[in-house]
Amino acid sequence: EHILNKMDRKYGVQAKLVTPYIPYRETIKGSAETESKYKKQSGGHGQYGHVKIQVDPLYDGSEFAFVDKIFGGAVPKQYIPAVEKGAKETLDKGLIAGYPMIGVQVTLLDGSY
Repeated sequence: EHILNKMDRKYGVQAKLVTPYIPYRETIKGSAETESKYKKQSGGHGQYGHVKIQVDPLYDGSEFAFVDKIFGGAVPKQYIPAVEKGAKETLDKGLIAGYPMIGVQVTLLDGSY
């Protein structure tokens, strides 16, 4: 505050102090593969989904990329956008410190339903 008063008196500059905002981000350094299953039974037929994905770092400055390598209908085309959305939502929450992740490519390798 003393410096602000001095700047105003001496140079006629009126400044405001604000706390800087630092947009923290997370990323990955290496590749990894994982599988995940979703099962929900609620009286009827229930819901089931299984995906196998690979995550890789992106070095081109992109924030996120999704690659579909499914063939033969292991996962129907209408479910692939939901897998991409789930991956994006997970990366937006962060994995370690809760900050959004950038520079990640998610590749859908296999699955079942």
